[in-house]
Amino acid sequence: PPPPPPPVPFTGAPATQLLDLGLAAPATALSVSADGAELVAVSVAGGAAVVWASTPAPGAVARTLPLAASGALPAGEIASVGVSPDGSTFLAVGAGAGGITAALTRTADGAIAGLFGGAPVAGLSGPAAAAAARVAAASGPAVYVWRREVSGGGRLMHTLQTGAVFGTVTAMAVAPGGARLAAAASDGSLKVWNIDGSALGGSGSIVAELLQPSASGGGAAPPPPSVALSADGGVVVAPTGTWLRVWLVSPGGSWRLRFTLTGHTQAVRSVAISDDGTRAFSGACDGTARAWDLTTGSLIAELAVGGTSTCVEAIACSPDGTVAVGAGQGDTLVRLWDLARQGTFGG
Repeated sequence: PPPPPPPVPFTGAPATQLLDLGLAAPATALSVSADGAELVAVSVAGGAAVVWASTPAPGAVARTLPLAASGALPAGEIASVGVSPDGSTFLAVGAGAGGITAALTRTADGAIAGLFGGAPVAGLSGPAAAAAARVAAASGPAVYVWRREVSGGGRLMHTLQTGAVFGTVTAMAVAPGGARLAAAASDGSLKVWNIDGSALGGSGSIVAELLQPSASGGGAAPPPPSVALSADGGVVVAPTGTWLRVWLVSPGGSWRLRFTLTGHTQAVRSVAISDDGTRAFSGACDGTARAWDLTTGSLIAELAVGGTSTCVEAIACSPDGTVAVGAGQGDTLVRLWDLARQGTFGG
């Protein structure tokens, strides 16, 4: 196939917009559409998902949705929420009635798109992710993967064991194409699995072990608090401390460390990547987010978020990496950056 087009050229400061979405607590999960015209922000503590749209009314909150419209998973029992990369759904996980541990909701109308659970899953307390026909959630050292059914339910396909004998899953992501899943654990390990059955090794097999667990469960570097994959799962990005590491993983499972990106002065808390794997974004506790060119390993732009003590706990980007959104720990605002424009939005 022909090589992908180069990233959109960028010089100067990106257009920036501060959005007050009426969240009761800081956003913990984000998604932004391909054209940057719609974003989804989820606040677990605030108990709601907010959909913002730039049209027809500029800067309007289009919808505010409860995190779980079904009584099978009460809001008070929700541990975490993950938004699908395309923003069409969000997955709330926790411990519900009748063995239900995860509820997938459509952002278009707030309707339940699927309820998931069943033995041996008794309750979920870790990260959640949804993409394509797969949903996944973690509890302790295990990751559970369901296949979405047309009927609205789901079948438990895999129970993936991270082997984190010292703790739990700290971060997880499903590739937008639904072929691969990456999970980091508190023992410092980072693994990638095939979850669609079409790749070498079969569905549920480990594709790559990018970071090895420490011998004692502590280690010199903290465990990755976030991880992101390109659409095909061939590029993986995860932070360790103030660094951002970028790996290339082949269809056959061979892998190599492509870049170690430095520049943040405090711990990196969140990462995102464009579908084609050419652009990444990182948010840190130094009050900044950064945009990176993954074809060269160079910094594209530093994106101010707040004071130097603000931790950027959530970040996401559009599929082409042109638009990014971020949320800080210190307030309930969401920042929207457009790297294809400079100045202010609407200007």
